[in-house]
Amino acid sequence: SNQAAVHSQQPDDSHRITLTPRKPIERELSGGQIHTYLIEATANQHFQVTVQKRGIDVVLGLFAPDGKKLVEIDLTSGMLGSESASMIAEATGAYRLEVRAIPPMAPTGKYTVTVSQMDKATEQDRIHLTAQTRLAEGEQLHMRGEPESLQRAIQMYADALALYRSTGNHDGEANALRRLGEAYHDIREPKTALDAWDQERLLRIAAGDRGGEAHALYKMGTIYDEWEEKQKALDYNNQALVRQHEIGDRASEANTLITIGWIYCRILEKQRALNYFQQALSICHAIGDLVGESYALLALSSIFTSKAERQRALGYSQQALSLSRAIGNRKGEAYALHNLAWH
Repeated sequence: SNQAAVHSQQPDDSHRITLTPRKPIERELSGGQIHTYLIEATANQHFQVTVQKRGIDVVLGLFAPDGKKLVEIDLTSGMLGSESASMIAEATGAYRLEVRAIPPMAPTGKYTVTVSQMDKATEQDRIHLTAQTRLAEGEQLHMRGEPESLQRAIQMYADALALYRSTGNHDGEANALRRLGEAYHDIREPKTALDAWDQERLLRIAAGDRGGEAHALYKMGTIYDEWEEKQKALDYNNQALVRQHEIGDRASEANTLITIGWIYCRILEKQRALNYFQQALSICHAIGDLVGESYALLALSSIFTSKAERQRALGYSQQALSLSRAIGNRKGEAYALHNLAWH
C-alpha cells in the first residue's frame, strides 16, 4: 500500500464489531472509510489478525485497551493479498483494530477479517512480535527519507529478516526483503535492492503467492529500466503482467501496462506505447480507479504531444486535469498543468 495516512479519515464507530476467534467477517469498504473492531484478550494471550483483500488496499492499526496505538501494518501493496498483525496482550481488555482503505479515492471493494485462536504466548510468538515491531519501526524511519534515517531503517529491516529466518517464518522473511529492497533502492544501491527482490520473488513462488511474485518482478523490472537494459525491463514487467492478469489484480495490471508503455516510449516505439496506455485507460475506467485513469490520460497526452498531434494531446491533458482536480490528486494536477503549458 505504502500511501501516507489521510488524517481526515474517521473511524466508523457507530457499530464496533467484536471479533470472535476463527469466525471470518466479510464487509465492503470504500476509500476514505475506516472500520473498527474489538478483540477481547486476557494478559499474555497471543492472537493474529488477518485481513484478506478482495478489491481494496488497506492499512491495519492495532490499539491497546487504553487507546494507545501499538502498531500500524501496511506490508503488501495492491487490491489483493493479505495484511496480518500479531499481538501479545500486555493487559486484559478490548483491543481495537482499525481497517483503513487507501488511497482516499479508492473504489469500493471487499475484505475478510479473521482473528486467530487465542493462545498463551510462546517464545516463537514473542520473536515474531519483535520482528513485526522492527519492520514497523523501519517503516517510520524509511518514510522520513533522510540519509541517516534510511540507514537506520535498513538496520531495522535486516533485524526483522534475521528474526523471521530464525523461526522459519517465510512470509515475514519475504515482507522484510521487500522493504530492504525498497530502502536499498532509495539509497541508490540498486544491485543490493535487486538481490533482495530476487530472494523475495523465490519465497513468494514457494508460497504460491502470485501477487507477491508479480510485485517482486515489477520492482526488478524498474532496476533494469534504470540501468537502460530495456529488454530485461520489458521481460520482468511482462512476467509481472501475466501474474497480475491470472489473479485478476486489475489495478496493478493497469499500472504495469503504463510502465511498459513508458519503456516503449523511451525506445521510440510510440505505437506500441500508445496501445499499452489505451489498455491501461480502459481497465482503470472499468474498475473505477480514478487515480490510475488520470495517469493513463497523462501518458496518452505525452504520446500525442511526441507525435505532434496537438489537439488530441490537449484533449487528454484537459481530461487528466479535471479528473485530478475532482479527486484531489495534486501530483496528477501538476503533471497535467505542465503538459498544458507546452501547448
